Amino acid sequence: MTETVIRHLRQFEALLTVHNSESKSALAPLWIASTVSPTIADFTLLPRLKELQTYIMSEMDFDVMLIFPQLNNLVDRFYGMPQITCYYSGDGDTCAAFN
Repeated sequence: MTETVIRHLRQFEALLTVHNSESKSALAPLWIASTVSPTIADFTLLPRLKELQTYIMSEMDFDVMLIFPQLNNLVDRFYGMPQITCYYSGDGDTCAAFN
């Protein structure tokens, strides 16, 4: 299982690398769906990656996310957004909308 998880995360990070290198603006890294703002894809996948950041799988004796800096950066960017911070604080009804 360890090899499978690492292989999939490596492929996912490689895909992000390609999308971001093809981005017209290096100042605005893209999200999972190659968009300039988060989509449902980010809201679906990034919580799973966040779990991997905070949870060491029983089959692994290390934090698998440490070897994927781009995936960590993506998760950190997502959870660092004021709207996401507000939503997860429990004040979701009063949070500002995404632009």
